[in-house]
Amino acid sequence: GGFVWDWVDQSLIKYDENGNPWSAYGGDFGDTPNDRQFCMNGLVFADRTPHPALTEAKHQQQFFQFRLSGQTIEVTSEYLFRHSDNELL
Repeated sequence: GGFVWDWVDQSLIKYDENGNPWSAYGGDFGDTPNDRQFCMNGLVFADRTPHPALTEAKHQQQFFQFRLSGQTIEVTSEYLFRHSDNELL
């Protein structure tokens, strides 16, 4: 589909024996049964740093498509109700 279901991973911060933080989720709290990593499918990590998938999603949802054709760059607009002549490309 074309809908971002989870913007952010839904984990909690836990600390190891040395005091280092890590992202804990399904099963890390002794809960059985659990959904394992099902809650870790956002576009940003729980601390809001970007996943690599965020760059991909941003590219896929852009309104302008660019294609190199010889020495010409073809620009296609996917806006439905907006002219592209007001855009700085």
